[in-house]
Amino acid sequence: NSQNGNDKGLFGKLTEVHCFNVDNNSRKEPDFPDAGIELKTTGLKLSPKEKKLGAKERLVFSMIDYPEVHKETWLESSFLDKNQKLLIMFYHFIETGKELDREYLFHEYLDLLDKSFAQDVVQIEADWNAIVEMIREGKADDLTEGGTSYLAANTKHGKGYKRRKQPFSDIMAKPRSFVFKQKYFNYLVKQKLEQD
Repeated sequence: NSQNGNDKGLFGKLTEVHCFNVDNNSRKEPDFPDAGIELKTTGLKLSPKEKKLGAKERLVFSMIDYPEVHKETWLESSFLDKNQKLLIMFYHFIETGKELDREYLFHEYLDLLDKSFAQDVVQIEADWNAIVEMIREGKADDLTEGGTSYLAANTKHGKGYKRRKQPFSDIMAKPRSFVFKQKYFNYLVKQKLEQD
């Protein structure tokens, strides 16, 4: 199934290997450790009504490690350590197309500590803190994606995902990952297209 799209992250894997010579991995450090840059790919599709490009889905980061994340601060967080500098490759997603037929549209470089990016950085930090504070209160099982603005805690569904232990509570919590919300991605895309 190398080209039929059954593997949801296949295009990203192909980009890593064939465009940047980066082995597929799940390491804690960024994909380009010397530069401290994490590579992400995400699809854009035309909305049927507005005929404008928008984000196909959220941008997913790593799983939230409940037993460890509550010990962290934003500036020394494992999330920021891996994802402070993001190279995001946007491609045109076509439902019926093959992976290798997809076309890159543009790329965006984000530094989550860049002061010129201040308004977004402040909100992303606030969202991270809100998520972690709920974990500190023993409420990891109550996390919802709607509780934050840009960065969210997205639940993982499927047979392979069992509930996990959380600190400060005996209630098992759904596994979740950090994500950039789709509406935030649409905002970034709109900004980029208006600049060009």
